Amino acid sequence: MKRPDYPLSAYNLFHRFKQCKILRARKNGNDSAETITRLIAGMPGLEEYPSIANSMSPQQVDDLRQTVIRSTIQENDPDKDDIHNSKREPIGDSLSFVEVNNLMFASWTSADDSTRN
Repeated sequence: MKRPDYPLSAYNLFHRFKQCKILRARKNGNDSAETITRLIAGMPGLEEYPSIANSMSPQQVDDLRQTVIRSTIQENDPDKDDIHNSKREPIGDSLSFVEVNNLMFASWTSADDSTRN
């Protein structure tokens, strides 16, 4: 995928990360509406580690999140065809593209400062 000539905004990176998570879940056959909703609503970078944040310092949690997000985007950067096809197909059992985007927007608006930076 050709990179834009300008830096991506925090929301663009957030959306791309969540999209990678959704596409990975779909490829693994785990694309139920509950799974997709959990992936979108979860704290970015900690979707697979829901209880680990309680045993780490805030700085360690932020460092872990940054590492997971960067590696996920770099390893699973969806190409244009994956994104285009995912917009046409329903996601999960009953989630449409519009519903997924509404969930993404709600998750972004309730995101903490660490996510927004």
